[in-house]
Amino acid sequence: YRRLERWQSYVYDNPVLFNDLSDSNNFFSEMDEHKVYIAEKDREWQATSKDGTTQFMRDIINNQRSERLRSVMTFFEEKYGYPVFLEIFITNKYGVNIAETGKTTDYYQADEDWWQLASKNGTYISDIEYDESSNVYSLEIVVRIDGKNGDMAGVLKAVYNIQEIT
Repeated sequence: YRRLERWQSYVYDNPVLFNDLSDSNNFFSEMDEHKVYIAEKDREWQATSKDGTTQFMRDIINNQRSERLRSVMTFFEEKYGYPVFLEIFITNKYGVNIAETGKTTDYYQADEDWWQLASKNGTYISDIEYDESSNVYSLEIVVRIDGKNGDMAGVLKAVYNIQEIT
């Protein structure tokens, strides 16, 4: 719960994050066929090889918000001597990635149970699972990001290495 609160504080009253989310949400709200656009980008994302990236992906992975998330990961890794967070990413209210510490398996997240539960309940913490790609046990910490007027603006997901617990 301490780690959950850490991410709740990160998204609480964060003007830079709110601006990023507002820009992204406005981009999609002004689009006539945003669902078609999202589905097309998600297909392209998933069709790209595991080790490959497109310019669209690099624009998200390398933006300022993603750099900030990576610096948070680095801070905790240097402090504890192991990767505390394996992956962190943020979606807008449409469920698409706007920032990420590394390439995710897909672009569209709103079809995932964790995303829907956090959107509805404000937070979500998964059961502990073994992550084969990183060879560690982890759990997902997910926090809904509310805008200034209380409406949902997006979701943050952090994959937490449970080494500290064990």
